[in-house]
Amino acid sequence: MATVANAHASFKARKASGNGMGVLMKAVGLYRCPGEPPFACVLEGTRGTYITENAYRAGGFKPDFETLPWEGDYRARRENTPTV
Repeated sequence: MATVANAHASFKARKASGNGMGVLMKAVGLYRCPGEPPFACVLEGTRGTYITENAYRAGGFKPDFETLPWEGDYRARRENTPTV
């Protein structure tokens, strides 16, 4: 899956360089997706990207990969959550 690999490389570059102001924002996992390899959607500030399960685990992202909701469950919950 070339797009996941490219997104991961881009994410690693941003993580290494900071967010342009010298401050590194903490990235968090939003949901996981099946695939070969499985991958997760990660949010860093206002930027979202996809990384493989192995990269997610190696990067120490939280919450743990196996506790991330599946994409369909995540989207259904967001659609049913009222905005304030």
